[in-house]
Amino acid sequence: MVPIINLMKSRHVSIVYEAAMAVLALIAVFIAFLDLTQRISVSASISLYYIDTGILIIFAIDYFTRLVFSKDKRKFFTQNILDLLAIIPFNSLFRAFRLARLLRLIRFVRILKAASLLILFKRCVSKADAFVQTNGFVYILYLTIVTIALGSAGIGLSVC
Repeated sequence: MVPIINLMKSRHVSIVYEAAMAVLALIAVFIAFLDLTQRISVSASISLYYIDTGILIIFAIDYFTRLVFSKDKRKFFTQNILDLLAIIPFNSLFRAFRLARLLRLIRFVRILKAASLLILFKRCVSKADAFVQTNGFVYILYLTIVTIALGSAGIGLSVC
């Protein structure tokens, strides 16, 4: 059996984990927002209460698991204080801290954007490389660079 620490180092597992936590955070923020704006009442709807409590339990397990496996507990605590505040059982006063889960969602979106830009860059580089290597085009580029360099050197010498 693979230890959980080694499993979380896998890139694919990490992406799935971050995506699942982002979806849960989005649901929790949505429920908290609706409850804060008094469009719904979590305490009045039993199904929303169970969903909200289930997400809270998942976040608590996530936080304490990461805390147990962290090498520097003090650093982890200070860097994840909003996560700790977000898992405190709430009344309406503390529900606003759930909106701090948006930070995790924003971080996940930034990771996805960076990954998509990297993939796009790699595709462009490979297509450009294939184009340059086609039919000796690279030699035409070299010849053009040498011609421009010699021409600019000649102009530079004639001006002096």
